[in-house]
Amino acid sequence: MEDAGFSVDYFSSKNVTVEFLKSLPSRGYDLLILRQHSGLFLSKHPPLALFTSEPYSKTKYIHEQLTQQVVYVFYEENEAGPHYFVVLPKFVRLGMAGRFPSTVVVLMGCDGLTYPNMPKAFVEKGAAVCVGWNGPVSAEHTDRATLRLLRELTNCNSTVAEGVAATRNEVGPDAVYKSTLSFYPAEAGNYTLPS
Repeated sequence: MEDAGFSVDYFSSKNVTVEFLKSLPSRGYDLLILRQHSGLFLSKHPPLALFTSEPYSKTKYIHEQLTQQVVYVFYEENEAGPHYFVVLPKFVRLGMAGRFPSTVVVLMGCDGLTYPNMPKAFVEKGAAVCVGWNGPVSAEHTDRATLRLLRELTNCNSTVAEGVAATRNEVGPDAVYKSTLSFYPAEAGNYTLPS
């Protein structure tokens, strides 16, 4: 990305807290890549939950907990293990400060576009488009696909639709889960990153 003329900020997983996520719109990014674990809650149209690395506490983010903007989860393999905060679409709408400046949001985790609730929340908050997976995805596959997508969007100045199509053609669906890369909303397909 730097070779294509973009300045890049990188934040490691330990920095991904609820407070950090609150500030994302006000940072003014043209492109936001969220490489974090995500998953669906069990319900008819489950909301996508974006994981943080912040351990859960009953005494933090009380308003956000009472209004179900944030909840806690544990990793499936370890119910007795540590619990972490996750943010829900309502948090993007109500808890994040400011508005995204027509940002391209890439949701690298599982199920980013299985249901439109999370991408819709980002678009309502000012994002131009969200790119993500329509099901579970392995870390290796999403890493490979995202690198290909970034080459298209930054070096080739492709539209979102062109970038997603080129990535699908080269990388294909996830080998295990068969999920594919897509974008929301459909009318944002002609969007390109600012030069």
